[in-house]
Order: sequence, then structure tokens, then C-alpha cells
Amino acid sequence: MFPPVVCLVYLGGYSFAALLAVTFVISVYEWVRMALRTRHAYVLCALGLLYLAGSYYLFYLLREMQHIGLTMTVLAFFSVWASDSFAYIFGKILKGPKLLPKVSPNKTIAGLMGAVFGPVLILSVGKGLLDYFEIHEPDMSYMFIISLGCVIGVIAQAGDLLISAFKRAANVKDSGNIIPGHGGLLDRIDALLLAAPAFYLATITFLVT
Repeated sequence: MFPPVVCLVYLGGYSFAALLAVTFVISVYEWVRMALRTRHAYVLCALGLLYLAGSYYLFYLLREMQHIGLTMTVLAFFSVWASDSFAYIFGKILKGPKLLPKVSPNKTIAGLMGAVFGPVLILSVGKGLLDYFEIHEPDMSYMFIISLGCVIGVIAQAGDLLISAFKRAANVKDSGNIIPGHGGLLDRIDALLLAAPAFYLATITFLVT
């Protein structure tokens, strides 16, 4: 899925909007499917629609920002991927105490450290590349980079835990089966659903003047 996603992100506009529209419909289907298996089905359906609609809309606004939209969207994707990857690596190597075993038995405190380290690393590398190629928008300080990386790492894990808790409430292992061997779409983008809006809010607060 990586090449077409990167291509559509690069094109932006209607292409990126179409990508979000398709993934939004699939996400809603998976959310409603799980919600109907819980005790508070209709309440969770309504909350899910608000959560998903808000996340996707802010993600679209992030990409459509003039001058810096593409850069920040790419950084958002790679930060979340780095967060997931380093959380897995740190958790496997360091092991240690569990983070929230009743929600997600495999997550550890060491994994959370990796989840924070990953975005800080990828954002630092991204800023270094922007400086090297003399791309001055967005103008980000290293203090902003480190702070944003730490926040994204925690938020990405929170998004993951949110879907994990929801799956437990619905008594399902995966949110769906659209991706063979990997479960549903929500299983893949759970962290991004919270991290992308956080990127947008940080951008408009600290980078847009």
C-alpha cells in the first residue's frame, strides 16, 4: 500500500481527498461493525462517526495547507510509522513491565519509550534534510521538533490503545479482514487517526503566522 499512498499524498487535492474518502468509508464500516457488538452500540456508533470524521477532516486540512502541507503530511506519515516500528523494536529487545495489560497485553513501557524515540528521530532527520536542501518552509526549530516528536509518540500509542480497547469491548481480534494477514484498516491506521490531527493543530498553532 506504500507506493500508491505516497503518490496520492504527493498529488494532493482531489487525489488525496479521494484516498481519504475511501479509507473513511471503510473505517466507518469497521467501526460500526464493532460497535454493534457492544452494549452501548448506538452511542459508540455516534461517537465513532464524530471521531473518524474529525480525524479525516483535519488530515485533509493539513495536506491542503499552502506551502507546507505536503512536507507536514509526509512527516506525519513517517513519524507514525517510526513510532510503531520503534515501539515494536524497543518492546521486543528491552521487554520489561507492561503498559496497560488489560487493554493491550503486548505493549510495554519500553515500547512507549520507543514510540516516543521514533518520531523524534524521524523529525530530526527530516529537519536536517530540509536544512541541507535549503527548504525553509516550514521553519521549525529543534525544540519544536523534539516537543512534537514526544507528543506524537504518546498520542500515536493512545490511538492504538483506543482501538485495542474498542476491540476488547466488541470481543473481536481484528477490526476487519480487508488486509490479509493484518486485519482491518483501523488496525493499521489507529495511531494515525490521532496523530494526524495533532500534527495539524501543532502546525497552525506554532508554524502558521
